[in-house]
Amino acid sequence: MIMKLSKLRIAVVLGCLAYLASVIALYILVISPAYSYYTFKYVAPHWFTFVANCTLALLPSLWLPAAMQRPSQVACWMLYVFVVLPSCIMPMFALGDTLAPVRILLLSAMVISSFWIVSAVSQLPVIKLERPKLAPLTFWLVFGAVISVLLAQILVVFGPRLRLVSLLEVYDVRSEFAATIAETSSFIGYSSGWLTYAIGPTLLALGILKRNLIFTAIGLFVELLMYSVAGFRVSLMIVLLVIGLILLFRFFYPSQLSKALIWSFVGLVLFSLAVGIALQNAFIPFLLVGRSIMMPGILTGLYYDFFSQGPKAYLSYSIFRTLVEYPYDYLPPSLIGRTYFNSPDTFANASVWADAYANFGYLGMFVFAAVLGMVLWLFDCVTREDNFVLSCILISVYGFVFANSALLTTILTHGVWLALLILALLPHPLKAIQSLGRFRVCVPALSGKVRRPCN
Repeated sequence: MIMKLSKLRIAVVLGCLAYLASVIALYILVISPAYSYYTFKYVAPHWFTFVANCTLALLPSLWLPAAMQRPSQVACWMLYVFVVLPSCIMPMFALGDTLAPVRILLLSAMVISSFWIVSAVSQLPVIKLERPKLAPLTFWLVFGAVISVLLAQILVVFGPRLRLVSLLEVYDVRSEFAATIAETSSFIGYSSGWLTYAIGPTLLALGILKRNLIFTAIGLFVELLMYSVAGFRVSLMIVLLVIGLILLFRFFYPSQLSKALIWSFVGLVLFSLAVGIALQNAFIPFLLVGRSIMMPGILTGLYYDFFSQGPKAYLSYSIFRTLVEYPYDYLPPSLIGRTYFNSPDTFANASVWADAYANFGYLGMFVFAAVLGMVLWLFDCVTREDNFVLSCILISVYGFVFANSALLTTILTHGVWLALLILALLPHPLKAIQSLGRFRVCVPALSGKVRRPCN
């Protein structure tokens, strides 16, 4: 058993090393030459800075769980892939002419240290929450009513349109969406977030897992509708992410999931690299990797640079607005957009780590990390064997969202609370699955031991 675990750990570490190398290669060879004007600059770092930051970026591969037994562990891997490793690597290339090497190294050290807090807090002993005695019919009636109300609000304001605009036109759609919210009701912003990040993925995942065409169709409709009316490219990413995770659970046991996950992302980056070189065009690599993986790392560096020189925000634009005077004329994402992208229309949302530093500095990174760890731990507490895969899918979606949104925004506006409520109340979601055989028996027992696969 020790030898098997050792081999698995080696495969995971090698996967992280390959992921690191492929991201760097893609950035230097494809992304930076095409998008250097868009903060994707390349400044060759000093060899010591390069080695030190790469070493820090690889440290989590030594402590993150190699065998998945809890949804929070899947989320930690998603956070590592989408924001932690990029935040250690991208600033030394893109901001090498702005940030001193020691500051870049300090940022990487703070990100890795606070990420350790996330993973440690999320692995606290699980307190099993009993499923409320709610009749399945009652749950589905209430859930259906909530979905109907939220969809009705969107459809009344924007109309029943599924206009799949070009990926280049989404910013115009977003501007129109923001203007409509300002003229009508801010609650539409909440409705769109809850539909996109909580309800849509739930229905899509359940539909595929239960082979229920109605659930699948509604889930796809929700995501495509939000892409059409709000320009949320993340809606398309969520569809791909849900399908990809289900395939991983279908073909790999949880004990092998971390290896499969990290090598899948290696494959994605290498595919993007091959496409970029073959076509001599960086657009597809930028959409697949540049925007979703590299940009969160660069934005973490930009927030760090800006708010290390000016006063911190202390959430004075949010929950502490009555206690502290906000020192700027614009919200942090708009500040970064105006300062570094020279665009008043760029709203540069960034990761939990960037938001934490913008508000409370290094201390904020540690406090926000502990809160994030507790949020992930709550997902473990509402997870049972019959909703393990669904919980992993939802928490993975939010692992991706946390790489691009502030902590409080993700919890409230993007519906983390709603996803937790759905998981807590959902009556035996996988009870009807009979045809996926191997998948069905390979979820880990929540006592901490992984069931052996059936023959």
